[in-house]
Amino acid sequence: MRSKKLIPSLAVVALSWTALSCTPHYKWQQLRNDIASIRDSRSISSLPGGYRDFPGAIHVHTELSGDSHGTLEAIAEATRMTDGVFVITTDHHRPKVYEKGFEGWKDGVLFVRGSEIIKGCKGITGAGCNSLLVLGVDRYIDPKEISMREVIEQIHASGGLAIAAHPDGFVDWDTPIDGMEIYDILDDAAEKEWKYPKWVFDVLYSYRPYRDEVFSSILDPPVRGVRKYDGLTATRRVVAVAGNDAHQNVRWAGRQIDPYSLSLRFVRTHVLSPTLTNKTDLLRAIASGHAYISFDGVVDGSGFGFWAEDAEPDGSSYAVKIMGDEVPLRTGLRLRIQIPAEGKIRVVRNGTKAEETISRGLTVPVKETGVYRVEVLLKIRGRWWPWIYSNPIYVRSGGDL
Repeated sequence: MRSKKLIPSLAVVALSWTALSCTPHYKWQQLRNDIASIRDSRSISSLPGGYRDFPGAIHVHTELSGDSHGTLEAIAEATRMTDGVFVITTDHHRPKVYEKGFEGWKDGVLFVRGSEIIKGCKGITGAGCNSLLVLGVDRYIDPKEISMREVIEQIHASGGLAIAAHPDGFVDWDTPIDGMEIYDILDDAAEKEWKYPKWVFDVLYSYRPYRDEVFSSILDPPVRGVRKYDGLTATRRVVAVAGNDAHQNVRWAGRQIDPYSLSLRFVRTHVLSPTLTNKTDLLRAIASGHAYISFDGVVDGSGFGFWAEDAEPDGSSYAVKIMGDEVPLRTGLRLRIQIPAEGKIRVVRNGTKAEETISRGLTVPVKETGVYRVEVLLKIRGRWWPWIYSNPIYVRSGGDL
């Protein structure tokens, strides 16, 4: 009998502890003030080679998915509100996506229709499944009776791109995928079940006055996704993108927890291109790896640059390649990094940290071949937050050294 009486007491203690652990408003305000200070310090420099920075969202669900009521009008409005330029919709793969899905410019936003193929799924959310984003294909591909490799072969035959989504659940890594999500919002939230009770109280107590800050509390560095990505790029070219996995379908206690206005900006894929006039421009930039990932819900990363350049004997230099490109190792080759606000710049070569500094920019002489990418972190409230993750520059042998 004593043990049965103890159970309610423990439940009360656990509930009380969780409620007391709810973040007080003054801490949310401190976080807001610190982030605002960084945003105010931003400055944007031009990119070399005539490239421009176009931020947007990849992996967005609409009412065609069946688990969202999101309309194109709502998505376009949220994208404009957050200064986005493009949206790649990836509704759950079915014929009507290709019959009714929209593609083109709408209200100043470039929409590209894609879909999400899920094979061997063991869950109901998409996380933990073998998921593939299909980009740039104009016809329905029936995936039921064929392997993932055969699906990808058909995607390529149709001129499209295949992007592995939900990397913790994806298994067909030996297939010729074109890219992968190194971060997905749903995955980041779903893997923290132990935080759910605290989030419930934070939503009840703080979501209305501090919506952006509460939403940002799910953010952790994409360690596993980046580790998998480094393993892939050791042997082949693979493009890194972010997965917004936006649905706007989570309501609780009268609050829309995942409005498009948050999920479309929280993390974005920025593509670099001289122009962005149509689907061809966008998909070409993504396929080339001319892109980086930025947690813009914290601080907008627009203006980030990472390129390789040659130094001339007179000290002048000229840009030769940007992220996603290959460049031969040769005398005078160096990597240049610029960021719009001070942060911790980390240069990673073949998956291992090669250089690190706290600054707004960095120049690194290149002495070895390898796969070089950049991470940038921001110091906020005493800890380093993930901010920017670049696609690599592939330095190959064959120069004049």
